[in-house]
Amino acid sequence: VSITFDNSRHTGQVYIYLSTVISYVTLCNGRVIHGDGTLTVSIIIFVIDILVLLMCIASLILCCRALLRAYLLKLETMEFVRNVLGSELILNDQLEFLNFWYVMIVTNDVCIICGTLFKITIEFRDFDNDLFTKSGILLGIGALLVYVGVLRYFCFFSKYNILILTIKKSLPNILRFMSCAAVLYAGFLIAGWVIIGPYSLKFRTLGKSSEALFSLLNGDDMFATFFTINDSNTIIKVFGTAYIYVFVSLFIYVVLSLFIAIIMDAYEVIRDRYRSQETEEKSLLQLLCAGQSHDLLDDEEKQFHYSSTNLLKLDCCNLFRRLTERFRNCFHVTRQQPSYNSLENSNTMNNVHDDNHVVNT
Repeated sequence: VSITFDNSRHTGQVYIYLSTVISYVTLCNGRVIHGDGTLTVSIIIFVIDILVLLMCIASLILCCRALLRAYLLKLETMEFVRNVLGSELILNDQLEFLNFWYVMIVTNDVCIICGTLFKITIEFRDFDNDLFTKSGILLGIGALLVYVGVLRYFCFFSKYNILILTIKKSLPNILRFMSCAAVLYAGFLIAGWVIIGPYSLKFRTLGKSSEALFSLLNGDDMFATFFTINDSNTIIKVFGTAYIYVFVSLFIYVVLSLFIAIIMDAYEVIRDRYRSQETEEKSLLQLLCAGQSHDLLDDEEKQFHYSSTNLLKLDCCNLFRRLTERFRNCFHVTRQQPSYNSLENSNTMNNVHDDNHVVNT
């Protein structure tokens, strides 16, 4: 344990650091001894870790397979739309083939697999603080994504699906709004760090300034922020007070209200659509899925090629074949002509001349 008193800035405020380092000097090397049942408990935990590892590996393989088949289906659909309908799929329709739930499951499986391997390594070696931290972070993120993935099953119920639809509807507008708010937040952040930093512990660094502003944004720790500004400099005290008033008024009364209004607007649109049973204007991909373009397939070969049975039989070999064809189309491979050899060409010409002479004779 080390305690550091920092008075390097000579501002009248001494900053105190308390740091601790975990270390083990006993023979157990960081392991916790449970008693006589230690071996049995360790075996049970090891078996559970192996089962979790195998299930995550199987889930990872299946999700990657599903993502690959979705990509192949996208290529087939784009070719169909280009050749038969004479148009191109827009970006939103192309993203429909990418299942973000599967992407999240793949990320979740990778985190749990790596975290489980680290955990098994810790069980059979000396305690490693860095490895323990990495294992905890990976397993924690994996557990979080597992419970987020449970929301996917609520999509099958119309009344519970409104949360997912509201987030999906409002996400583009939220991102645009947050990009503008982030610029304004960065301006307040740098101003507070530069001006109030030498006179307040809460604005000493950029990280601490961001933490202080985020606390103010949520209405927390306001009095302490006012109180920690040093009273020795009247100008800084007045500026700091006005700075906090302006920031709180602007972000709480304006920015947060607009943020909530964007979400409420998307919620009302989804709610009214459920009540009136309205449907959005269908895109080209949705029309294809609804089977409203089957009249365009007047050719039997096209009907067989783009049938649902063949589309479901897409595999990695088909992908490799398509990539090979694209590579050949981009780089036209031509047969290289033999190099010119004067001696060989002269012999050939002599043979031809002799043959002609024999024929004339």
